Amino acid sequence: MEQLEPVAEGVQVADEMGAGQQKASAEMRDESASALAALSALVGNITGYFAGRADADDIDALDFCLHHLFGQVDYLFRSALPAILEITFVTAGQPFLEVILQEQQIWTHLRAVKFCVSRVELLCHLLNNVAERLLDELDMTSTAATVEARDTMPRLLLTKEGTMWQPPLDQERWEQALQTLMTSLGQWHEYYESLAGFAEQFPQVIPTIPTLPHIDETFGVLLDCAGAIFGDIVPGFQGISANDDDAVCVLLLDLMQQSDQLQAQFDRVIEPLHALIERFAPGIGHS
Repeated sequence: MEQLEPVAEGVQVADEMGAGQQKASAEMRDESASALAALSALVGNITGYFAGRADADDIDALDFCLHHLFGQVDYLFRSALPAILEITFVTAGQPFLEVILQEQQIWTHLRAVKFCVSRVELLCHLLNNVAERLLDELDMTSTAATVEARDTMPRLLLTKEGTMWQPPLDQERWEQALQTLMTSLGQWHEYYESLAGFAEQFPQVIPTIPTLPHIDETFGVLLDCAGAIFGDIVPGFQGISANDDDAVCVLLLDLMQQSDQLQAQFDRVIEPLHALIERFAPGIGHS
């Protein structure tokens, strides 16, 4: 019986670690859900402004892009990157099966990151297209209003429902939503800054993949651009007064600029990321 005690203790430790990981995952999911709910409240300020002045499909597409872009970036920095960059590699002399299983795990997580990056690229392309379309629609409705109001007293434009646009959030609710969103953005920085970079995590492949540091540079840019989009541009619509098209146009142009900056980075990250995936692909391992 005494010989079984260390085994029992080991099982207990493993169970405790598993329970701790499950609790951490649940907390992370709750934080992500809260942040998405806060984003929904803030995005309502944006979509509400365009009601009656832009095509409903364009408004829906803007809502879709912002929500899914946030979700992908959140997944990337909370889960996908830590799953790769927190791995402690098995040392030489470890059983061959352990080495193979770890390489397969890394390969799986790298593919998840690549899929996430590809989705972000597509979302940025669509976001740019939608923002450009909304700019055109604002220009058309403003021009029509100018012609209609010629030789009359200046007036505010009305939506199709005949009511003047007002931000749907009162100041208190807006501040709560913004605080939740900013907390999430801060957590992205904390998670990423606590991780080793790809060049540091995989130094053995740099001779064959010299562009590996580009991955770290790209994710740094992604973090900054996402912070600008969700920390500055999206909240900026709260301060827009009714029919202040000039201010809205500035925000949309800022959104397009951040999206363009992101898209310019993706070509630099795909090649080294793909090469790294091939390095750890099952049946190709170079351990």
